[in-house]
Amino acid sequence: MDEKDYIELQNLLVKLRVAALKEISNPNLVPQFRDKDMKIIRYVDWLRNNTILRIYGGDENEQKV
Repeated sequence: MDEKDYIELQNLLVKLRVAALKEISNPNLVPQFRDKDMKIIRYVDWLRNNTILRIYGGDENEQKV
């Protein structure tokens, strides 16, 4: 994944997380949907923390961050 793709992925994940947080803030939301949104937020957080940017140069086995 190159730098541009990494940034685009992070931006999309943040937008998804914000949309889920906005939906959770609705007091009339059915608890079933609230639980689903909480799972989405946890998955997005996991993806954002575990997505690694790898930029290769020279030797393909060498990793530069």
